[in-house]
Amino acid sequence: MHLKRYQKPCSADLGRAFKIGGLLLGSLALFACDGAPQPGSSSSDVVVSSSVVPTSSSAATTSSATAVSSEAPSSSSVAIVSSSSQGNPTANSLLSDGSFTQGLAQFATPNLVNATLSWDTGYLDFAISAASTQTWEVELVHPVSVQTNANYTLCFDAKTDGNARDILFHIDGGEDSNWAIISGANSELRALSGSWNSYQQTMMVSSDDATARVQFLLGTSNVNVQLDNIGLYLGTECGQSGTMPPSSQASSSSAPAASSSSSATTEGNATLGQTLFESDPSLVCSACHGASDFSVNAGNRNQVIQRIFLDMPPSNNPQADCDLQCATDIVAFLEAQGGQQSSSTNSSTGSEDLAHIEGKTIFEEQCQRCHDGERTAGVFQDGLYDEAMESLAAKGIYTANALSDYIAASMPLGGAASCGEVCADKVTEYIVSWHVLPINPQFADATLPRSQPERKALSCSQPESYGERLVRLLTREEYANTVRDLFGYTDNSLGSYLPQDDAKGKFINNKDITLRTDIEYDGVVQLAETIAQWSKDSNFNWLSCGNLDETCAQRLVNEYGTYIFRRPLTNAEKNGTNDVPGYLAIARGEYTDGDVAQGMQVALAAMLSSPQFLYRHEIGQDANGAFALSSYEMATFLSYTFTRSTPQPGSSLWLAAENNRLNSADSIRQEASKLLETDAAKAILGEFVHDWLSTRDVLATQKDPAQFGNFDDIAADMVTELSLLFQNIMLDDNASFADLYAPGKTYVNSRLAQHYGINAPGGNSFQAVAPANRGGLLLSGAFLANRGDFAEASPVRRATYIRRDMLCQYMPPPPAGVSTSREEKKGSLEAFLNDERTTNRDTFHRLTEGTPCVECHAELINPLGFGLEDYDTAGRFRTVDNAGNPINASGAFFSPFMELHFFGDSNRSTEHYPFNGGQELATMLATGEASGLAKSCLAMQFYNYATGIMVDSITEADGPLTENLEQQERDGYGCDVNDMVGEMNQSSPRSMLEAIGTLDSIRFRKAWSR
Repeated sequence: MHLKRYQKPCSADLGRAFKIGGLLLGSLALFACDGAPQPGSSSSDVVVSSSVVPTSSSAATTSSATAVSSEAPSSSSVAIVSSSSQGNPTANSLLSDGSFTQGLAQFATPNLVNATLSWDTGYLDFAISAASTQTWEVELVHPVSVQTNANYTLCFDAKTDGNARDILFHIDGGEDSNWAIISGANSELRALSGSWNSYQQTMMVSSDDATARVQFLLGTSNVNVQLDNIGLYLGTECGQSGTMPPSSQASSSSAPAASSSSSATTEGNATLGQTLFESDPSLVCSACHGASDFSVNAGNRNQVIQRIFLDMPPSNNPQADCDLQCATDIVAFLEAQGGQQSSSTNSSTGSEDLAHIEGKTIFEEQCQRCHDGERTAGVFQDGLYDEAMESLAAKGIYTANALSDYIAASMPLGGAASCGEVCADKVTEYIVSWHVLPINPQFADATLPRSQPERKALSCSQPESYGERLVRLLTREEYANTVRDLFGYTDNSLGSYLPQDDAKGKFINNKDITLRTDIEYDGVVQLAETIAQWSKDSNFNWLSCGNLDETCAQRLVNEYGTYIFRRPLTNAEKNGTNDVPGYLAIARGEYTDGDVAQGMQVALAAMLSSPQFLYRHEIGQDANGAFALSSYEMATFLSYTFTRSTPQPGSSLWLAAENNRLNSADSIRQEASKLLETDAAKAILGEFVHDWLSTRDVLATQKDPAQFGNFDDIAADMVTELSLLFQNIMLDDNASFADLYAPGKTYVNSRLAQHYGINAPGGNSFQAVAPANRGGLLLSGAFLANRGDFAEASPVRRATYIRRDMLCQYMPPPPAGVSTSREEKKGSLEAFLNDERTTNRDTFHRLTEGTPCVECHAELINPLGFGLEDYDTAGRFRTVDNAGNPINASGAFFSPFMELHFFGDSNRSTEHYPFNGGQELATMLATGEASGLAKSCLAMQFYNYATGIMVDSITEADGPLTENLEQQERDGYGCDVNDMVGEMNQSSPRSMLEAIGTLDSIRFRKAWSR
């Protein structure tokens, strides 16, 4: 028989049904709204049913694509090569499976703000709920290795859900970057329509990059986008394998495609270029650059022209200040200065090498008796922050010429001017071959944003805090754990039925996603049917009924229905109303011709596809304007937070909920403490640290096999090491926050111990050890190696992610054009960078000392990252670098505030704290000047995990993840974070975890406007 479809007042679209044994049942129609606020009473009310029911039909399949316009594309637009969604081939592609028949493969979506992605339809479907402010807040990326001056053709099929919109795409440079490396444009822009079209675009790459990415940018429109058959090919055609063109052929096509001057000459006027470079007040090239900084040759001439044309001088419109002819003339001057030498010429040979040798002899004979310790001590220590470098800066010595003039006029002491100009030039030639000079503050770029909105230290400015009333869709893991723990049902394919999980900040918690489409809805219904059929086939053995009779049916609804809904069922849900049957009648077989087994199957499938099961409810009960979570809601919050599963039937937590005892801080802490003793909690903490610090990514990190041949195995050990360290400290009543960072304790097996060079018991099992130079989050191999490069350490990446992840300071992304600028700088510094005496520290200083890098690198990044140079890229302690140079790990912690102070801000605080080496920096994070920020950051990360409220929103960072919260709500979260820090200070990190459920913003909710 067929049941009458039923629609509750809270939804106008609950008519979807599924069929079991001839019974047509509107699964979500069964009391979907009972227990939830009804719409109409308040614009902020939580509506359970409307967030689970699909509101649009599924997307059209590729076979339904319509023909495109036959209108010929212009020469500046992408060519439409086919009217079919199957028009682009994927053979010979440099990318992984772009037809998505095998899933995402290496395609990824690092940012999905207000959007979700599905691909089980055979193509990528971006469901975008709201337009973002930045294009990259909805993006698709794929890694690729590209080479200079090669043509690459990107081919793809695309459509929208009906409305027109644009799509941006390009090849960008560097794994942590967001800047295009295609010649002549920052990104390609194309218009999409509601019909499948096939596109291809040929792009010239302007620099070698083994860590480049193909990137599609979709963020600034709310029109949904579908993509398919994405391929990248070396050459000018889709499907073409291609070969690298010779540089002599490629160079002619890499010049800028347009000029603001129609009379531009290709050779340029060197005399005019000199005037422009040295004297033109609108350009002021010589204020930041010397002509000798550039090595222009036939192989890179067009790239240098393009760099100047696109980005110089730094301004809102550099092309207006220096058009193509201007750029060409300047390069002609630079070319004349450099004398057409090949870019591979080693400038340290011949007469220059002789000057270097003579300078070394003079330095050792006349200078070193005062400047004791070549390359590492005396006046020539590195860094803006030590007294010697500040002394040079006070004398205005920022360039080699200034240093030579100073030596000629003032050195040596007691015999000033005895060296002379020729002698001083030779000494300077030697010094700058291994030494980096202080950074000129005038390099700071006044056009770049330096200041952020004021971010006050977290404080409690109100007597109580209120969290957000919400319902949260179970994550894939939570769903799987729940049906395992309730019924014993396990199936590795569960995830294929459920919608893609959503992360807020660092953690997956599905705070803001709902079931939106028919496809997603059908998946959860099909999964409910599958579990119900499996239960019937096994005679509902998890009920232990014996006979499937009316008594067993009543147990299913009265007992297990309570476990499934995580609260007692209402009378209407059990017994029904005039319009709708209750679960008891269905389970007893009254609608399946007396077949109790089939009735129980239908009732179970309906309950498992109900919002009461699919969503975690955090709605609360009205109490004088605030909504206090019920004991059942608190039990659900604690259980999913610490075990990622439902409250266990018959457990202490469940009994506390049944007896309404979870309404006091003491009882909440007691139950939280019990949950923290479970294996599930231990496993969650072992995963938490990797989600927070992204250290699981070390498993995919590539290291130089000549140095680290077995790094893949070592990387897996590093992940285990950090999990054990974090979970043991977080669960130890006697541990302190300092133990999370202080060196002196870690966990290793024999293989990892050998890698670190420490003594440890043999075997594959992990055991606690106490080496002086290991231990803590900062000095973990997983963090150090994951933020390292292929063959050398990366002080920049390490410092950036210390600030972003460990201190929760908002570090903005690098400005556009940095990749090109860096590559040019490498060319001009080739001899210096290739000198075996040049350290990793020297390299990064020289590459980042000019504009625009100096804004962040001078104080915020380099001094912090250089202090970890005593650990190599594989996380091993060292005293010499790869070339045998002594390690200089002196560093300084600038801007010890929540709000960063940038180098170019004349009002910045220059307060800083010096340290030497990773162990001193770790101690600074554990108990020193950085510990306050580190404690708040840890607390905010756990708050983000438990609630879905992002760190950037609490700190008011002006970043892409910042939510627009009312100040009162934001202050309340800050107050609760401070309470969490107080728990750590007074007791232990474990005590902080136990107290999460007692926070005001967890226990009490409010209908905040959104």
